[in-house]
Amino acid sequence: MSEYWQNGPPSQPSGPPYGPPHDPSYGYEGSVGGYTVPGGHGTGGYSGYGAPAGHGGPPPGPAPYPAYPHGAPPPSRTSAVVALVVSIILAVACLNPFAIGGLAFAAVSLDETRDHDRAARHARYAWYTTGTGSVLMVLFFVLLVAWLIGLS
Repeated sequence: MSEYWQNGPPSQPSGPPYGPPHDPSYGYEGSVGGYTVPGGHGTGGYSGYGAPAGHGGPPPGPAPYPAYPHGAPPPSRTSAVVALVVSIILAVACLNPFAIGGLAFAAVSLDETRDHDRAARHARYAWYTTGTGSVLMVLFFVLLVAWLIGLS
């Protein structure tokens, strides 16, 4: 090491480090290490670019989602949101068991993103279930009050 800083690096051999260029024994011109590869072997069946003979291209991708017509806004979800809020209030404040069905239909309606007709149908079912439950609860309380008045 002490000689390296005084005399410089050791001398390098002259000439190309890997042999002469375009030497067939170094993998040029269809041979590998002196052995010529037979046609079609060692290339995976491919002869140049593209797919192998007899094979088509890649499989088709998934179909795109249906787009809205230009200028048409997506359908409103206000009905489903209001049905969900009303169902929650009725289920918690009034202990209305029928409101749970409306809550489930409203949640399914809000979750449906691709089929807007189905989402609207579930929102309508949520309103039907919540309304029917509310009518039954009012009828129950009217009958309860009538029964209590009849006892007096």
